[in-house]
Amino acid sequence: LDLQSQLISYLQSKIVKNFNGAKYRVSYFGDTSVTTGANAPLLGEFDGFFTQAEAGSGLQLEFNQVNPTGAEMYAALEEAYAYFMESDWSDKEGVVWKMTRKMASLWVRFLNGLKDKSEYNCECFSADGLTAMRTYTLNGNLFILGIPVEVERDLDGIISQLSLDRPYRALLTYRNNMPIATQMLENLNEFDIWYNKDTKKVVIEAEALIGSALPTDEYVYIGSETESPSV
Repeated sequence: LDLQSQLISYLQSKIVKNFNGAKYRVSYFGDTSVTTGANAPLLGEFDGFFTQAEAGSGLQLEFNQVNPTGAEMYAALEEAYAYFMESDWSDKEGVVWKMTRKMASLWVRFLNGLKDKSEYNCECFSADGLTAMRTYTLNGNLFILGIPVEVERDLDGIISQLSLDRPYRALLTYRNNMPIATQMLENLNEFDIWYNKDTKKVVIEAEALIGSALPTDEYVYIGSETESPSV
């Protein structure tokens, strides 16, 4: 009985992990234009946040996806912030930067690198700065221009696993503008576990409804394929 309960607990943890992975996959990367290839059944059901952001009228900024520098990232973030401050939604509550881990890591390296430079000559390095503990980390409270950063680590894994492009992506908007609707795990449309004697494997089948929306154009998307005019 104890072994059985441990097995069920393990299977449940796998279901939760896969369910959350699927939620992030379609909520951010869903794209109904993907109709062929291996990714079609994984992404083609509806349009996710990034796809909606590229089709909407919010500010869309291109970003160097090959070898970006911290200075290039700062320039994009500053342009996004200026647009945000001049917008009608700058006083909304819960404004955040939603960001891939790779994008956030570049920002952290940039900030910590600034502390390595001498305060008297930016071309010289400070020994104290080079040997000091790193001040900024992905696990701490990370801010950009006073706005909190929420690092969505699952996005990097999805980009890697599905061989997608543009690993440096960020959305600046307020949380209420990025709703994700899901069913509770105990209310899934379909859930079944059985043992397949032929393959000698335990099979889990679960089905749930997931939806996401970017209901307004009150956002800035960094990492777009095309750049819209600044407003």
